[in-house]
Amino acid sequence: MRVFSDIPDLRAHLRDPVATIGNFDGLHRGHRAIIERVLARARATGGSSLLVTFEPHPLTILAPDRAPRMITTRRQKLALLEEAGLEFVLILPFTMELASVDAASFVKGYLADGLGVREVYVGANFNFGRGREGNADLLVALCADLRIRAEKVPEVLSLGSPISSSSHPGVMSVLAGFSTSLRIWSPIAVPPGSRVRVCSIPRSSRWFESIWICVVLPEPSIPSKVMNRPKVGNSGGSRGRETGPVRGQE
Repeated sequence: MRVFSDIPDLRAHLRDPVATIGNFDGLHRGHRAIIERVLARARATGGSSLLVTFEPHPLTILAPDRAPRMITTRRQKLALLEEAGLEFVLILPFTMELASVDAASFVKGYLADGLGVREVYVGANFNFGRGREGNADLLVALCADLRIRAEKVPEVLSLGSPISSSSHPGVMSVLAGFSTSLRIWSPIAVPPGSRVRVCSIPRSSRWFESIWICVVLPEPSIPSKVMNRPKVGNSGGSRGRETGPVRGQE
């Protein structure tokens, strides 16, 4: 996988790119469904698979007090994207200048003219353009005008709710107690080589009765372990058990 931060440098290496756009923090199963769609279409068309992301997170620039704490470091994120099988990643520096680009100009200037994108796939909750004026449906419409194939990839559900990096109530409050990265075990992949600890959500919160949290420690130094999801007895007590090397996704 090759990583770029400049569109002209990247463009010279692309062939009929099939792309996706987004933050992709944590690379959960919803993200993976989008990437798998990109990879399948790239194989079918002979095009390059491309993921476009932003650094720092847009809210870090636009509303620092509301900026989310990242689940993965840059290093972890790139390791997961490479493991997923992508050919190219474009990390666009997010600036006030980029934030001022309206949705139509972004599609034409960045996707069509800049990158020569042939196809693009995004999640259902995708937003883009000045003031988040654009969504997945607008992207599809704007791309159609430019003869770019664009589709909204259906959401992946967990416990009946769409999976996202911040979709589960209480996650950020738990994260605040740690200096490490937080992961919801079922939906989110563990970066290769990470160390993990497992702790449970209090059973007083019914929504989290069967959810466990996997905390990924920084700077991996030992082989990571898979923690079996424990069976919850009538008493509510349970413990995890180490079983072997992680494979990145259940």
